[in-house]
Amino acid sequence: MQYFKHMSNMRHDIKIKRLISKYGLEGYGLYNMILESIVEGITTETPMPELQETCFDIAEFYNIDTFKAEEIVNFCISQELFEKDEITGRIFCSKLYKFLEQSQTRSLEIRKL
Repeated sequence: MQYFKHMSNMRHDIKIKRLISKYGLEGYGLYNMILESIVEGITTETPMPELQETCFDIAEFYNIDTFKAEEIVNFCISQELFEKDEITGRIFCSKLYKFLEQSQTRSLEIRKL
């Protein structure tokens, strides 16, 4: 997917406020970059909204400390901004489906989701 819509007042959500309060714009930016990475990976072949990268990858790509990346991601999970698949260990965000409009994809499989 090339884009997804999100609420322009996302920063006012209590969970996001907690994220910003604890980690500042670094946490907010990392959260949104992860969302973008997840959405970018949604295809007909891989319709699950999951992150392919690990926290180590994220830290390396975005030039932040690995421990800090893991800490922020775990905080996001504790706030239910992300979920973690117990089997694969991958991070995913099932609530993204409600922000995807049918017109954003040609894939019938993804539209059904």
